[in-house]
Amino acid sequence: MLIALALPALAQNENSPPPADPDTPFPEQSENQPPLPAVQPPAVRHSVDAWDITWKVIAGLGLLSGMSALALDWYVLRPSRVDARRRLKKLDENVRNMMHSPDGLVALKKLMTWHEQKAGEVALKISLQEETYKRELGEQQDRIANLAKQLQLLRQHYLVQSTSPSPPSPTESQSPHIDSLLPVPPPPVSHADEVTAAYTSAVLSNDRSRIRSMTKAELNITQESEDALTRGTSIFNTQLHNVPGGGSYLLIERGSKNWICPTAQTLCGFTTNKPQKGIFEYEESASTSSAELREPAEVQEIREGVWEVINKGVVLVPS
Repeated sequence: MLIALALPALAQNENSPPPADPDTPFPEQSENQPPLPAVQPPAVRHSVDAWDITWKVIAGLGLLSGMSALALDWYVLRPSRVDARRRLKKLDENVRNMMHSPDGLVALKKLMTWHEQKAGEVALKISLQEETYKRELGEQQDRIANLAKQLQLLRQHYLVQSTSPSPPSPTESQSPHIDSLLPVPPPPVSHADEVTAAYTSAVLSNDRSRIRSMTKAELNITQESEDALTRGTSIFNTQLHNVPGGGSYLLIERGSKNWICPTAQTLCGFTTNKPQKGIFEYEESASTSSAELREPAEVQEIREGVWEVINKGVVLVPS
């Protein structure tokens, strides 16, 4: 639009005659000569006004560009600026609302804290119930294992009695049915068998919580015993000491005695490797494909945290 306004003035200046130069000398005229007529500059005649057409075209294009720019600004750019201002205003309102409502945020935080506490209490209650159920299940499994052992021993006892009959005494001939009517008391189950049954059941079911519940401590062989076993000059029993975690053996207390069982990983290693550590003896069996604990080793505490093997255990290994 500035171009359209400036071009007409420029064109008018181009068409006007040039001004007279004040420094140009006029010819001298004597007093007796008549005055000369004024010399007029020849009229400049432009051709079919190519310049006039040009500036009009340029002016029209400038006017058209200005109107297009105004239309673009009004219909395209202005709505976006209005929308941006509206969004900024809305954000300012939201910020002011948030700044003026701290009580609502505090109440929401308290509500979230209360829900978290409730969720923690429920989770703790569920975990305690789960531990109780697992402990009761372990006790039931121990009872079942003990009953199975007793049944096996009773069956062996009856088989022995049936294969070796003794001559009846006079008293037995008088009352032949008295002994058959009296119940035979089951033989006592040793604590070693109880430990073996409970340990085997927990390892086969991969019940780690049950293994932890019946473990008194985790043990490793002392360095002195390791050195003596390496040299092969030890005449003393193997000694073990308590470790806070990652031990190779488990200390289990049962019947006022202390027993040693290998961890599940150590027992699995006995399948291919049978180390002579003075803790277990190995019996080969064709009916087993992996190492199994047959009898735990018995230990006694010689000083605080240090245990000595007094009876070696037995591990069945594949033949």
